[in-house]
Amino acid sequence: MPTCDTSVELRVACLTTRAWMPRKGYATDAGFDLAIPEEHALPPGTLYRIDLEIVLQIPHGWYGQIFGRSSVFQRGLSVHPGVIDADYRGSVQLLVENRRQQPLHVEAGERLAQLLILPVPRVALRRVSPEEIEPTRRGAGGFGSTGRRA
Repeated sequence: MPTCDTSVELRVACLTTRAWMPRKGYATDAGFDLAIPEEHALPPGTLYRIDLEIVLQIPHGWYGQIFGRSSVFQRGLSVHPGVIDADYRGSVQLLVENRRQQPLHVEAGERLAQLLILPVPRVALRRVSPEEIEPTRRGAGGFGSTGRRA
């Protein structure tokens, strides 16, 4: 099985003593777990921003992508995906949604999200007319179009 032998350094600065360094549960994990620095009572049915109190220095040519951990969905939480560009130097934040009808309490140190560091592909855009776009069998079918039964 092929492996990716590209190695990059992700520099992480903790802005407070409460901040948690991103970490992997297993060496083979794709993402780094992101833990929250303090407890929160999340109001029901609302979006809530949680500051992780860390700053990342992502290498040029790479970017960070934030996803919710699968375990948080079982609790009624959704972590909205996010992109962290290599030149962003602000504190990393999570946008968390409590999908339950009652407040939900999260503790300091809870791992709500995960961070993946991915390469940025080099893509050249070229403006063309609609007629220059090659047709495909699928065409404009989307949003479940491949799931329809004949």
